[in-house]
Amino acid sequence: MEPLLKLVKNESVYCVYFYNDVYLGNFEKVEDGYYVYWPELARHGYFTGYVLEAIADKLYELNKDWDRIVQEDFSISLKDNG
Repeated sequence: MEPLLKLVKNESVYCVYFYNDVYLGNFEKVEDGYYVYWPELARHGYFTGYVLEAIADKLYELNKDWDRIVQEDFSISLKDNG
């Protein structure tokens, strides 16, 4: 089965496309180092739960390594202050 989403990296931004090349928005890195989803607001219509879940899964995948670093650092800082 063909993947539901395609990501195209453009500098620090990932453009998110549906499998049929419909542009859905961007994943952009924000101040805390995590990627967030910015939907294409000019797009009219709706998203199914299946598409929203695919977007969330890709976002979790992109943030996985950074989240591990943050969680480890947070764990260390709690022990130091404890």
